[in-house]
Amino acid sequence: MDYTEQLRAAHLVALKQQYLDAMEQARAELESNQKQHEKSARTAYVEKMTDLRDRPQQLRSLGLAGGVEDEDLRGILDEYRAKYEELKEWQREFVAEYKREMARQQRRMDAAVAEYNARIALEDYNASPKSTRSSGSSRSSRSSSRSYGASKGSSSSGTASGLSPAVQEAVEGREKGHIWSGSHGGSSSYYSGASGGGSGGGVR
Repeated sequence: MDYTEQLRAAHLVALKQQYLDAMEQARAELESNQKQHEKSARTAYVEKMTDLRDRPQQLRSLGLAGGVEDEDLRGILDEYRAKYEELKEWQREFVAEYKREMARQQRRMDAAVAEYNARIALEDYNASPKSTRSSGSSRSSRSSSRSYGASKGSSSSGTASGLSPAVQEAVEGREKGHIWSGSHGGSSSYYSGASGGGSGGGVR
């Protein structure tokens, strides 16, 4: 691996790390919520058992018994069931949010890596001699098919020119005088054959 490829690989690691950090933060929040949920559930249970043990004696000391006592005990159980259902709903919500956040960060990371690979391929294409671009046998064609950190199982098929569809589209747009744009985390990055901007950070 030459120096340029080492720089590109290091940049890709740093690019992906921000999304991996967000995923780790989501996992930490999930664990914190789970611990809080367990603590609240234990507290509710202890309060229920304490009330069931002490309330009859408290009522008898006040001269209350029979129907009033039974009604009071039913109220204790109803209150506990309501608290239990509330805690279950809270658990469902924070687990669902955790799953949504993990999926959201994975999509963003995949999109950022795909954008970075397309930009690198375009840079390699632009750096190759014009005489070799149409033959598909130059170093640019080989480099264009290289994918840094691509997801397992992704397609590597290209066009007749030896370039991937995304790169071919970018090249055609550039040769027509258009500006190629890519999305990264909701923002737009614009390239016209030069490095810089977006997630690439100018690494060549």
